[in-house]
Amino acid sequence: MKRITLVDLNNFSYYPTISMGLVARYIRDAGFNLKVISPLSNGIKSRKREKVETKMDYYRSRIVFSQSTAVRSMIQQAEKLPYIKERFLKKRKLATSVINEIPEDTDLVLISTYTENYTICKRVVAHLKQ
Repeated sequence: MKRITLVDLNNFSYYPTISMGLVARYIRDAGFNLKVISPLSNGIKSRKREKVETKMDYYRSRIVFSQSTAVRSMIQQAEKLPYIKERFLKKRKLATSVINEIPEDTDLVLISTYTENYTICKRVVAHLKQ
């Protein structure tokens, strides 16, 4: 039987979202073996919903979500320096949590996420390619 892992990286929830629950139901009804990973329900802190943004938060968001070729290039260069990347994006703990929970015999990994977790997805994919 094929094994599927469903990863829910919803930043605002401490449990899998309703939409992921529906996807999980359809997968199980089709006869697949499914594991659901929701790192935010296992002690990984989520973002605060109603955080009052500081000027630093504003500028960080502008940089992280920028579509400027020059800015994207700078971010890619920064990602090559682990200390800068982790201080800026703070994603290592979440990525490690997801990677550690994916069973070795998984045939397919589905990830529900937002653009801000792109680096986590890259890390998970690199791990799965190995």
